Amino acid sequence: MGVKVREKVKSSGEWWVFINHNGDRRSDKVGSKRAALDLKTEIEKKIAAAEFQIKLPGPVPTFGEYAKKWMAGYVRASLKPSSRSSYENGLKVHLVPAFGKRLINEITRKDIKDFIYEKKATVYRPATEDRPEKKYSPRTVASLIHRMSSIFEHAIEDGIAAVNPTRRPGRYIQQTKLGEGMDFLTPEEGGAVLDAARQHFPKVYPIILTAMMTGMRQGEIIA
Repeated sequence: MGVKVREKVKSSGEWWVFINHNGDRRSDKVGSKRAALDLKTEIEKKIAAAEFQIKLPGPVPTFGEYAKKWMAGYVRASLKPSSRSSYENGLKVHLVPAFGKRLINEITRKDIKDFIYEKKATVYRPATEDRPEKKYSPRTVASLIHRMSSIFEHAIEDGIAAVNPTRRPGRYIQQTKLGEGMDFLTPEEGGAVLDAARQHFPKVYPIILTAMMTGMRQGEIIA
């Protein structure tokens, strides 16, 4: 009986956790050695507290299937409509296309690292004569990983996954300081926005003017 950490294929860099508990055996591919050792510690604590279940309850869902359940449960019950819309968009545009068809317990830390690096390198708005190209900021990537982490934590509580591969992603994301890399409107662009709002959306013109003149956020203006 016990929990062991090793590579299935020597020098592969893919570390597994092997569990032998009450006559049952299970193995989970984790990714890095550090993450595998962290999982080993967590499992040993749960075993000591009689809280560990070695058998997963039924078929393991894909990430997309479980994320849909997470949205309908936790997100709908806990977050405001504006936040729910943001979470739904993040799943639809970024997370589900990348991980939706994968079984949730087979996603590794390496998969997360590759996703982070790919998003940081993605150009979503090509350069023009007037503006440089735009890539996803570290803050945007960190927000996506935070949402993914919440999904995995719920999956662990449900006994569907054994490890959260998104933990401690900071060194891969390297967030910039507040304001760094932001693309602000020029005075001419700001004036064009105000002119269009005054002409076509007179009811919201005062709100847009207030936001541009003060830098207040939406919630602050509405309040």
